[in-house]
Amino acid sequence: MISAPNRLPRSNGNSTLWLFVLISSLLFASCELFKKLPDNQGTRPNEDDLGEIQPPTKVDPETGELLPVTVLVEKMDTIKWKELSTDRFPPITSLGDDQLPDPLSGDLPGLTPLSGKGPHIAMLLPFMSDRYSASSPNFYETSKWAIHFYCGVKLAIEDLEKEGISFQLDLFDSKASEDEVSRLLSTDSRFQQADLIIGPYRSTNLKLVAEFGKRYEVPIVSPYSAASGISSENPYFIQVNPSLKAHCTAITNHVRERYSADQVVLVVRNQPDELSRLQYFQDANRAFFTYADTARLQEYIVSDNSADYNTIDVTPYLQSDKKMVFIIPSWANESFVYSLLRKIKLAKTNLSEVVVYGMPRWMEFEQIMDYDLYEDLDVHVSSSFYSDDFDESVKAFNRRYFGAFGELPLEEAFVGYEVVRYFVHQIKEEGDKFLERLDSKDATNLYTTYQFRKIVDMPMVSDDFRRRFGRYENEYVHILEFKDYYFQPATD
Repeated sequence: MISAPNRLPRSNGNSTLWLFVLISSLLFASCELFKKLPDNQGTRPNEDDLGEIQPPTKVDPETGELLPVTVLVEKMDTIKWKELSTDRFPPITSLGDDQLPDPLSGDLPGLTPLSGKGPHIAMLLPFMSDRYSASSPNFYETSKWAIHFYCGVKLAIEDLEKEGISFQLDLFDSKASEDEVSRLLSTDSRFQQADLIIGPYRSTNLKLVAEFGKRYEVPIVSPYSAASGISSENPYFIQVNPSLKAHCTAITNHVRERYSADQVVLVVRNQPDELSRLQYFQDANRAFFTYADTARLQEYIVSDNSADYNTIDVTPYLQSDKKMVFIIPSWANESFVYSLLRKIKLAKTNLSEVVVYGMPRWMEFEQIMDYDLYEDLDVHVSSSFYSDDFDESVKAFNRRYFGAFGELPLEEAFVGYEVVRYFVHQIKEEGDKFLERLDSKDATNLYTTYQFRKIVDMPMVSDDFRRRFGRYENEYVHILEFKDYYFQPATD
């Protein structure tokens, strides 16, 4: 059985309700608010991040011409909420009042097994407790990712208890601050004593934790970041979210298992980060070289000037007797993608069938309302997440989550649930050798398959296990197709 005693005294009665208020305000808020977490500092996203889309133009659906638009955007930092009567809306008692941490203490108490035995896990998440005030109607948005992730963790703990598995979980608030993360790592001995550290969210903070893990030989699990440059030559760093290179490789493999190289065209804008992605596809294509066939994939580079999108011409790449495949590793400019898809649709008439492969962010596009384009062009995308709402296991998880928290689970809840279950099992089964055997422990779960592999950053220069590779990365990527007006696993 797992309980959650407080390590520090509470400052006052009202502050002890902070986690309940955060969870309640989040889970009963409009689902429209729960989109991918923005960068609160406004920094330019890493090129490996499949970042949010901010198209500067729109396309006239009748003429196909690009039209200038004025977009008034106000960044949403907070969620407005109302204080509700505790008589009419009682607290969610399934969380347990004794598990509610004190945001004023400067530290969040963890969840510890009564036996005091088992793996020791430290979890560092951006709860942003320092920005919450019981007297303020504003709730800092960054906290929502941590809350939903933690709700999934809560369910994982219940399941592990039923299996008779106990472990110690120390919960910390990163506050999305490099200073706070540095302070915690340097002053709290529980991090060095941990068998595993999970988190944090932001890449800048993750770099600090990854280097800490490398120095003290503590395995670090990154549940979110897809960036490939977080830490180098670090065999203690485990990346759950596949990198951009993994997505490009998965798309290439799916395409080349079905089509020859002369049927494939890579299309990008003449923009540095998009041009650099071409090499990922060409490198993955080499695995399909034979003595008689060493053909590279065709490349079509489009001007980065939005005024030139109307001049896009894919006709030279179409063939009357072959199906053609267009791979478009672009997502930052939705207008470009829409213009390109429309040009492909118009050009393919009476010439050839086509298949289009895109990136995960395509599933979140807001400008492209003509989803017949996706159907007509047989659009496929890569994705690190897919849960089948018709699957009995997923339906059971949805019902259970709703019963506990009053809301259907978001992606973060699935990730929190599966990450904790998987790694606690690995530590219990393999002990301190679990890292060395991680690449042989593939496991399919509710939203993906964990298929961790050693990523080599540079040629091997030593036989020492700790120097042979750069990190572990989950390389499993879903390939989804748009069929019957929704994305589902590709069957072709």
